Amino acid sequence: MNGQKTKNSFKKNQQQIQKYILIVDDSVDNQELLTLLFESIGYKVDHVSNGADALSLLSNCSIMPDLILLDYQMPVMCGQEFRNQQLQNKSIQKIPVIVMTGDVNNNLHVEMKNPFYVMIKPLQMNELIKIVSQAVN
Repeated sequence: MNGQKTKNSFKKNQQQIQKYILIVDDSVDNQELLTLLFESIGYKVDHVSNGADALSLLSNCSIMPDLILLDYQMPVMCGQEFRNQQLQNKSIQKIPVIVMTGDVNNNLHVEMKNPFYVMIKPLQMNELIKIVSQAVN
């Protein structure tokens, strides 16, 4: 009986501290893969296809994400333009951002205004999980 009570208490505590990730990526495959990955380890996940959609979602959010996973190159509004607008908006400027890119530009960290981390694609899932955990805690 005590083991069951402990297990239920753990689940309840885990639900109370569930972290929320917003994925901003124009690739539906990446959206689905990252959503599946992070939901399977207990995160709440939303996803959109470009920076403009992310800004729209964020302007209507009652609960802000704990982290944004941001693709660098997207149609409509790229990651860099999203990041510029994010940093000008007091309600979302402190949300940490992990930039995901296939571009091996050494200046990307500066161009993206010092995000929490820049990950080069193809993403290494174990490394991504570790970096996400660091960013949300």
